[in-house]
Amino acid sequence: MASKPLQLWHVCRFDLARRLRSVSGIVSLAVLVIVSSLVGRQLAAAAAALEKASEGQNAEAFGMLLEMVAAMTDFPLETVRETLELHSPPLVGAFAFLMLVMPVLSLTMGYDQCASDIETRHARYLAFRIDRVTLYLGKLLGAWAIVSLALSTAAISMAVYIWVRAGSAPEPLYLVRIIVTVSVCALPLLTFLGLLGTLRGRARRVALLAILSWLAVGLASGAARHWLELEVLGDAVEFLWPTNGQWALVFDGWQGWLISAARVVGYAVVVGALGLLHFRRRDL
Repeated sequence: MASKPLQLWHVCRFDLARRLRSVSGIVSLAVLVIVSSLVGRQLAAAAAALEKASEGQNAEAFGMLLEMVAAMTDFPLETVRETLELHSPPLVGAFAFLMLVMPVLSLTMGYDQCASDIETRHARYLAFRIDRVTLYLGKLLGAWAIVSLALSTAAISMAVYIWVRAGSAPEPLYLVRIIVTVSVCALPLLTFLGLLGTLRGRARRVALLAILSWLAVGLASGAARHWLELEVLGDAVEFLWPTNGQWALVFDGWQGWLISAARVVGYAVVVGALGLLHFRRRDL
C-alpha cells in the first residue's frame, strides 16, 4: 500500500508531540540548552584569545594550534586554516561541538521508534488503521524532527551567547548550514536505530545493541589499525558506524565534503530501506 502524505504527517506530528511532552524529552532539551550556553560562553572567551594569538608575537602559537587541529581531524592544514579564516572561529567550534554530541543525542532521543509499539502489540492495532510504510516512515520522521529541533535549539543558543559575549553577530547563512548539516548527519543513525527496532522489537534492547555496536566498531577499527597494521581495513570497519566519517562536513574542502555527504545520504537510504522492508514483513 502506498504511503499517504496526510497520514504520514499525522503520525510524525503525533510522535513529535509525544516526545516533547515526555519527561525525558523535556529534561534532554533543558540539559542541552544549558550545556550549549556554557559551551557558547567558553567559545566566546576563546575567540578573543584566538584573535590575539593570530597576531604579533603569538602568531607562531596560532600556527601550532592550527597544526594540532589538522592532526586531530586528519585534514590538510590549508583546509583548516581557510575554514577558520572564512568563518567565525567560535561558530566553527560550535559546529564541531554539535557534531560531537549529535550521536549521543540521536541515540537517547531516537532509539524508540517502532520498538515499543511492537513490544506492546500496539503496532498491530495501528496497522489496521495505517499502512505499514506510513507508520514506519512517520515514526522515523518524528524521531528526526525531535532530534533536529534539539540540535537547532542548541545551535541558536550557542550563536546567541557567542553574539552577546563576543559582540559580533553570527553569520546567518553559516548558522543555517550548521543546523542543516548536523540534522542531516543524524538521519543515518536514526535509520540504524529504526532497523534495530524492527529486528528486536524491544526499545531497551535497541539502545543496548546500539551502544554495544558503537563500542565494537571502535574496538575493531582500532585493532585493525594498531595491532594488524591494516589502515584500509580499519577505515572500512569504522565506516560501519553511521556517524563516522562526517567531520569533513565541518570544513570547506569540497572534495571531502562531497564524499561525506554522499556517504550520509547513501547510508540513510540503504539502511532505511532495509528497516522498512523488514517492518513490512515481520509479525506485529
